Amino acid sequence: MTEVFKSKAIAVGSPTVGQNILSSVGGWLEFLRELKFKNKEAAVFGCYGWSGESTKVLRERLTESGFKVVEPEIKCNWNPKSEDLDKAKAIAEALCKKTAE
Repeated sequence: MTEVFKSKAIAVGSPTVGQNILSSVGGWLEFLRELKFKNKEAAVFGCYGWSGESTKVLRERLTESGFKVVEPEIKCNWNPKSEDLDKAKAIAEALCKKTAE
């Protein structure tokens, strides 16, 4: 959590499990929400097998926690393919651009 305080931006990911995010990630995000961060950017990524709700849930929870969530996001079916990994560069660039403003 100390790193979140020191950072201007974070990236958070989770697979979709039962049309939601991992419970461990959910608990951590609940703690973030209670801290009411301001002026921080975030990016989301996740994978899924069937339904793929994790990135939507992450985006909603981070927004509720005071983060501005950048586009794009990485949402891949099962294991990431090379084009999914290429999106990681776009996410990093979006976060860098936002934090440099």
